[in-house]
Amino acid sequence: MIGTEVKIPVTILRDTGASESFILEDVLPFSFLSDTGTSVLVRGIGLDVMSVPLHRVTLSSELVSGEVVIGVRPSLPVDGVDIIMGNNLAGDKVWPDTFSSPVVLSVPLPGSDESHKNYPEVFTACAVTRSMTSTQPRVTSDSAVVKPFSLPDNFSVSPSELLQEQQLDSSLHQLFERVMSPEEIRNVAHGYFLQDGILVRKWIPHGSDFAGDPIIQVVVPEKYRSLVLQISHDKLAGHLGVKKTYHRILCHFFWPKLKKDVSQYIKTCHTCQLTGKPNQKIKPAPLFPIPAVSPPFEHLIIDCVGPLPRSKSGSIYLLTVMCASTRYPAAYPLRTITAKSVVKALTQFISIFGIPKIVQSDQGSNFTSHLFSQVWKLLHIKHNKASAYHAQSQGALERFHQTLKSLLRSYCTEMEGDWEQGLPWLMLSAREVCQESTGFSPNDLVFGHTVRGPLAVLRDQWVESAPPKNLQSYVNDFKRRLYEAGNRANT
Repeated sequence: MIGTEVKIPVTILRDTGASESFILEDVLPFSFLSDTGTSVLVRGIGLDVMSVPLHRVTLSSELVSGEVVIGVRPSLPVDGVDIIMGNNLAGDKVWPDTFSSPVVLSVPLPGSDESHKNYPEVFTACAVTRSMTSTQPRVTSDSAVVKPFSLPDNFSVSPSELLQEQQLDSSLHQLFERVMSPEEIRNVAHGYFLQDGILVRKWIPHGSDFAGDPIIQVVVPEKYRSLVLQISHDKLAGHLGVKKTYHRILCHFFWPKLKKDVSQYIKTCHTCQLTGKPNQKIKPAPLFPIPAVSPPFEHLIIDCVGPLPRSKSGSIYLLTVMCASTRYPAAYPLRTITAKSVVKALTQFISIFGIPKIVQSDQGSNFTSHLFSQVWKLLHIKHNKASAYHAQSQGALERFHQTLKSLLRSYCTEMEGDWEQGLPWLMLSAREVCQESTGFSPNDLVFGHTVRGPLAVLRDQWVESAPPKNLQSYVNDFKRRLYEAGNRANT
């Protein structure tokens, strides 16, 4: 051990097919003194990614001697072996070039964020004025190569494989003991039952005041939890925070200590540590009465974002549109932000969701142009202009800009692709997570049901969807929900 003179003989297995080295945890008295504070991500023949803590030890052997950093495991796949020596320590004896697995930290190191140098315009900020952008260097991307998006290797898991892993998982044995019969589960708000032999959980979101149908969550065994975490957080899922990722998983899956696993996974996410998360402290402000919520898409907030790195198609700006009542966002890539190009993009939004009564914007020259005035007059739309240099009046949309830039920044860092290529999928990710100001996701408020995303695709592979209701059952359930909603509104 580091700092001691005690020598312990060990048996070493040299594995030329392993990229990392490991030691049994009971060989030495490991403690915080030897802990490096980092972990290494490894993947074995089962293709499951696991995090292994790293410790410093002093090793003396024919191949390697001196202080080394090695992963500590409770067990090794070969009996009678204390250390498996991989290519990270002795690889130069066999291969001219060696590959090291990614090392992650629970807390990012100060000054480790270099992404802002590569993408200076895609950073987390609420509002950027034109005078600020004019002083910053413009960065363009001429790369036309886009890495294709691929699903995890073990994305396709059959129901029989899931059932077998559920029965073998020791952490789920207590849940199997609490399984209820079909008659018992109808009369409770929460509980576990078997659906085609697979353990599932009945859960009602938003507390007892929720008048909709309960959510049936698949209980995930330990072997497939990393798969669910990867789909719900990485790549085109947007690398969102703990709360939104947690609620996204709850809509389809559940397992014991779910929130703790989500928090630990995001803390050690390599991309999140590179890109960082905004940590702006909001000052207290006085509360004022707000107007009643208008019907969806009756009041729109619009703004422009950019300049961004030039995309493959030449776009460097975004027109963002948000419904003030449902917080439903939309973003349209633009080459220029002239009044003509903005009106053309806004027409696409209006053709889908209808003509609004009110459109709110800042006092940008494109929004106050004669062309825009003609459009408002022709469509009988009231134009509300924000005060100059007062972004707070557009707070809902400016806050979404912060989220959108964080999504684009994570996508560019991890995928090294064209940001316009991933924009539609990132918007799907932003619309399906719960919005804190409303308590629901924008998709739920607009469409009235949960939009099918990657997690829903995975869930449908494991359990069959409920058969469609007949007309009589649908009408009876609809009447019941209306009656319960009316009673809650009156109280």
